[in-house]
Amino acid sequence: MKYWLPLLTLAAGAASAQTVTATLSVIDQNALELRYDVPAACQSLEFINDGIRPQDAASIRAEWQPADDCATVDGQHVQRKAPSCGSLRFRIPASTRNLDRIYPWAYPVGEGFFAHTSVYAVAPSCGPVNWKFSAPGTVVLDGVVGGTQASAPATQERVNTLAVVLLLKQSSATTHMGPGFTKDDERFVTDTLRDTTGYLHRALPGLTIPSPYVVASVSPNPYSWRGDVANRTMIRLTFPVSPSPEMQSNVRTLIAHEASHLSQPYEWADAWGDDGAMFHEGGAEFLRWSASATLGWLSNAKLKDELESAFTDCLVASNGKSWSRTVNRQWGRTPYACGLAFHAIGLEGQGDGQKAALALRDYYRDAADKHAASFAQLECRAGEQCKTRWLARLGSDEPVAAIFADYAKTPGALIRPAAAWSLSFSASIANLMMNQFMRADCNGGVSYYSEPSAFRIAAGPACKALRVDMIVTGVEGQPFNAGQLASQAAKTACDARHEVTLNLKNGDTVNVACNGFDVPAEPYDVDIDAALKRLTGARPAPRLP
Repeated sequence: MKYWLPLLTLAAGAASAQTVTATLSVIDQNALELRYDVPAACQSLEFINDGIRPQDAASIRAEWQPADDCATVDGQHVQRKAPSCGSLRFRIPASTRNLDRIYPWAYPVGEGFFAHTSVYAVAPSCGPVNWKFSAPGTVVLDGVVGGTQASAPATQERVNTLAVVLLLKQSSATTHMGPGFTKDDERFVTDTLRDTTGYLHRALPGLTIPSPYVVASVSPNPYSWRGDVANRTMIRLTFPVSPSPEMQSNVRTLIAHEASHLSQPYEWADAWGDDGAMFHEGGAEFLRWSASATLGWLSNAKLKDELESAFTDCLVASNGKSWSRTVNRQWGRTPYACGLAFHAIGLEGQGDGQKAALALRDYYRDAADKHAASFAQLECRAGEQCKTRWLARLGSDEPVAAIFADYAKTPGALIRPAAAWSLSFSASIANLMMNQFMRADCNGGVSYYSEPSAFRIAAGPACKALRVDMIVTGVEGQPFNAGQLASQAAKTACDARHEVTLNLKNGDTVNVACNGFDVPAEPYDVDIDAALKRLTGARPAPRLP
């Protein structure tokens, strides 16, 4: 999911020769206990917060409750309140919150919790930090199933980025399916993971694909599915019980995406700089898309739609800027969409799917062996160096939109200007509109679920007009699936009134503020036959509807 860089901070010098012990244990089904045992001279601990934005750090720790009068906590520090307090303890309530690029810290998985040390990691200012974990039943640390306790010394590699599952009951299984799931649900997860890893072994020969521990929990609502992978040792999934065929397709591709991360190095440096999210998520999206095509999981129409959405969403995100100047290019869906589009452009020149996969394999192998690589070299034949064209430009200061436009003009390009708005382009623009309108109404917060031609408002931010479970179907009387008519109506209203009227499924309307709305000028159509041939090889007959 992400990559990590350890940070060092300074503090009480006298305590630095001693140690701190961080312990995470189960209180009950509703909470964990976090305890820091500190040396006598240690007055405060500073959170490392690697990859955690200040506002997210503050919101996470605002929920933590001191167990006694010995310590306080904020987004940046744990503060000791009295010399007699050698243990600084907090009750961490169970939370199903999902924050972008942050692993869950106390996620209930049914008779247990998923947690991650990154949220609790503190700098070694009071001495090296050793870790302990405790559960009534089983501790699964970094994918290894153990007993009721486990530990990780400060010297252990990636000690501040460990995933841990704390179970209330004893279990030796390498898959934990939360209460409520059926045997068919478990079989579905197991079969999908097996099929995906089998594809990865065939497509990327020579790479090590580890067998992860899998923890699945029932989604807190019937509309969402999520997942992540930690340290190539553990995959976490949430999805509804007995998913519908449509939801099952969503979860299948989610599993394929997360499993694709297993083929990637733990971390690497690239000539492009701090684009780790794009390399990781874009590569996993490309392999997920390729696996879905090769294994017959998605129709050609759906595969075409997904590639078109990637190019469209990347155009929207870059907003006339170069990739390096794209706002929030490491956050949200941007690294997924642009990453898939960039991988497709870079790899399609190989000529067929097998050569494309081998070029990606060599990129990952170089990154793993040398801890350095050049993303632009994906355009080269496997094992060769060459003068790259499109990826080199995308890594420059040129606007993404201009590069896509030039690429679309070349003979045999995978994309070409569309004569009319496609359903995928309309859906991307509708999502852009809903995102902007909700940010304006909800103090910058965004939380909603996509439904067919609609958006359901979800819990989270405090909003002026929007309410949880409102289903927004259109704007200014135009349904979102009206495409260009909806966006033009929104732009006209924003420019004239600085607000828009949103249409709800129940027939009501609600007014929200807006500060202007722009639409990318050039939607693209994907040549799916060429894409399948050059990126996946021959297309087999679908074995799933």
